[in-house]
Amino acid sequence: MGEPKKQRKKRPPLTEERKAQLLANLEKGRLKAMENRKKKAQVKKIIKKKKEEEMDTLIQEDLVAKKTQASEKNKLREDLDEMKLMMKNLMEENKKLKSSKPAPASAPATLPVIKEEKPQEPPAPVAQVPQRRNHISKGIKSRWDKYKN
Repeated sequence: MGEPKKQRKKRPPLTEERKAQLLANLEKGRLKAMENRKKKAQVKKIIKKKKEEEMDTLIQEDLVAKKTQASEKNKLREDLDEMKLMMKNLMEENKKLKSSKPAPASAPATLPVIKEEKPQEPPAPVAQVPQRRNHISKGIKSRWDKYKN
């Protein structure tokens, strides 16, 4: 428990050249990391922009579809109104024609009446009672049946 800690070997002191090289590498690393972060940020912006454009196009398509549906409904309603008006006019014309027809003075021509003969139906057959069959069970056997032979 009271073990002494291992003592580490001391490093030799840094030379000015080595220190300058390490600082240069550190600076290069920082620049490279910043560049990578900027690239990732640009990619995220581009992806976000594309998603927004897709949403906008979907909204536009939906609006266009709704407008076309509305115009189709209006066209169908106009057609329906036009047909109703035509039917009303036809009904009025039909009433005028019926009221303006003079009643025929002479008796209507009589057509010979043809009597249709109904074919005679055969008498209904008498219902026959079906014969009963005796049911013999084949599924259940005695365990001694195999020794009867």
